[in-house]
Amino acid sequence: MFRFEGDKKETLHVLYYCYASRPTVGSKTKSGSDINEVELTFTASPRPLDKIVRRRTTEETSDEIRENWFKSVFEPTT
Repeated sequence: MFRFEGDKKETLHVLYYCYASRPTVGSKTKSGSDINEVELTFTASPRPLDKIVRRRTTEETSDEIRENWFKSVFEPTT
């Protein structure tokens, strides 16, 4: 579950059945300063029951769903 900071529509996202690899850590020099970067590769797979990989909120999403989005994984009722 995630959101993009600064998104004007404040869209919330969820990816189902995610598998992640171990993160890699690297460094780069830019203008004389070191920047550490961490990369994480992951895969989202379809749910067995309905083959859905991801869902996201829309303008029609209720306030109740938005307020509870990060409390548990979103499961649609219809």
